[in-house]
Amino acid sequence: MRYYGFDAGWEGCVHKAREKFHNKRQFSFTISSSPSDLKILNRESATLVLALETLEHIPPEILDEYLRKLYEIMMPNAYFIITVPNEKGLIFFFKYVIKSLIYGDAYAMTLKEFCAAIFGKTVLIERGTHKGFDWESLVDQLERYYNIVKVEGIQVKYLPPGLMLLLE
Repeated sequence: MRYYGFDAGWEGCVHKAREKFHNKRQFSFTISSSPSDLKILNRESATLVLALETLEHIPPEILDEYLRKLYEIMMPNAYFIITVPNEKGLIFFFKYVIKSLIYGDAYAMTLKEFCAAIFGKTVLIERGTHKGFDWESLVDQLERYYNIVKVEGIQVKYLPPGLMLLLE
């Protein structure tokens, strides 16, 4: 069995993974900035694909090509597990306020963009990594290639379960 990891490499994780698994031939890690980087993978060879907090960072103009390439390398009945942030509505508001208090400016937004994010109108926001990301639009995009089994939020222990309604 082989394991492949692809990452933009912004935080040095590819290099760390290469160091940790340098003597294990079944692991391969690649810095990726283009869907063509996936060409090393065989058609219908993947049984599981994970994209954990990454798809929101891929520029919208190349995201569909990544999704198509990943679909091509997945075996029938393979799983694609994805996690992405919620960057709209009440969840966005609280995340923005908390990040602003902890880190200073969370990300530069105009008042119009801030209001658009709160009201879920992400099409009015200039896209930039998390800024303007809309998980519901991603779900629509994924439906072009994949059979979506489940979309759910992660329950935080100390928050009431009713808050999850805001995520769906």
